[in-house]
Amino acid sequence: MKLFIKFFFLTFLGAQINVLAQVPAQKAPSEMLEQGDATSEEYKNTFDYLQYDALGSKATEQAEEEANFKYEELRRFALVFANIRNRYIEKMTDREIVDAAIKGLMDDLDPHSVYLDAEDMADLQEETEGEFGGLGIEMGMSKGKIKIITPIEDTPASKAGLLPGDLITEINGQETEKMTLSEIVKTVRGEPGTKVNLVIERKGNEKPLEFNITRELIHIDSIKTDMIEDMLYIRISQFQQNSYEDLAKAILKIEKAPKAIILDVRNNPGGLLNSAVLIAKLFVATEKPIVTTKSRDGVVEDYASMLAEALAREDVDQAKLPTWLKTAPMVVLINVGSASASEIVAGAMQDFQRAKIIGNRSFGKGSVQIVLNIDDETGMKLTTSRYYTPKGRSIQALGITPDIQVTDTEYGDLFPPARESDLDDHLKNDKLSDKESNKILEKKAANDEGKEAPKEKTSSESSKDTKMKSDTKSGIVPPLKSKSKATDFKPAKGAKSFKFGSAEDFQLQQAINFLKGKPVINGPTNK
Repeated sequence: MKLFIKFFFLTFLGAQINVLAQVPAQKAPSEMLEQGDATSEEYKNTFDYLQYDALGSKATEQAEEEANFKYEELRRFALVFANIRNRYIEKMTDREIVDAAIKGLMDDLDPHSVYLDAEDMADLQEETEGEFGGLGIEMGMSKGKIKIITPIEDTPASKAGLLPGDLITEINGQETEKMTLSEIVKTVRGEPGTKVNLVIERKGNEKPLEFNITRELIHIDSIKTDMIEDMLYIRISQFQQNSYEDLAKAILKIEKAPKAIILDVRNNPGGLLNSAVLIAKLFVATEKPIVTTKSRDGVVEDYASMLAEALAREDVDQAKLPTWLKTAPMVVLINVGSASASEIVAGAMQDFQRAKIIGNRSFGKGSVQIVLNIDDETGMKLTTSRYYTPKGRSIQALGITPDIQVTDTEYGDLFPPARESDLDDHLKNDKLSDKESNKILEKKAANDEGKEAPKEKTSSESSKDTKMKSDTKSGIVPPLKSKSKATDFKPAKGAKSFKFGSAEDFQLQQAINFLKGKPVINGPTNK
């Protein structure tokens, strides 16, 4: 099905189904599909028309060759489309069938290339802009129940009196017991000015509490700064549209130069490439590129012009930024949740020897995506290039290896080691052969677990042992669908959740020790 889905994408979307009714001297294709009585010749005429329309004209043989439409595949798809439309047990609209077909096409690509429906597009905009309509609650699952971790300060949730530890049992009359966390988040969010009814269980109260709260526009700050023992701690949760400006303005408010800088991008999934490049530039004196990208056509981009244009747009006086940003001793904290743009920043700091990288190996997403609009509501996120660190390294499927490895907590790791290499259909590292990539992953995985990497076998031993290695803890990370380390993972005994930047933050405390010249505790491996 994947093959003819691709032809469908190029023709039905390129030609737009609604114009097919205009094909002269034959039944309208929509009528043929509806009745299911089109002859082979009628189908051929229809798809010839589709071919010409998708090309714009039948002007040149070269254009026809480039299109490379095959009647047989198109005919097969048309028959499937007609059968689903007319015979499937549940009635589906043409739009629903088209959406399903597009999703099927995107599923055949890498895990970061996806179809975005109207809801997905809205969510993506909220993520990048850091704003949404809601109550301002940080939530999590606790023993199968939805627990309020904290109401964000000065939001409807905090003003209404919701407290950390409150359990949400109902939302707008719907019990939360059978809802997923993502479903609950989507239900709580909505248009500013609309109301949400919550029923809460609170420790110490015999009866449930009911709250009617009006949604407001919530702004989530991706940047948090703090002075810890005369060191500037910078926490970046995501690279959003305003992250650079927010950080620069926070820095300009600092009156006394800190003794050191700690940049924390743990559990930061990435975000906007522009934002990451701008922020990385704050800390390095070199004019060399922070990152380069290369498309499948070999086009290399170093983002120099983008950087100049972006700086000109930002409401920041560059001349007033302090010089200590580029000279103070520095640490970057990373973990398995540091991905994409976070890895660009960490990789640049490592390559330029600007900072020591502390934590555990990062996610390993070395690709760049663009968002393309399909229509007014839907779009697609498409992988268009790979990125490389200043020294030309690709971290795709490998991740950034810290200079000093430290576990999540003093008891061992807390977060599951699910990385890019665990994802089905992930891009290969183009700098390495499969054999080289697997060998490096094997060593890195062994290092992650605090074990000695397995010794290299002879050719006869390797071929004999291949299947066993993929099913055991060899360090070659299998896909998530199989039984992998990620799915088998259990947090270290004694490891508990903590807030990044708090006194309970083990990795942060080790970063402080390093900057003070004290011994660093690496932490035990999980048992």
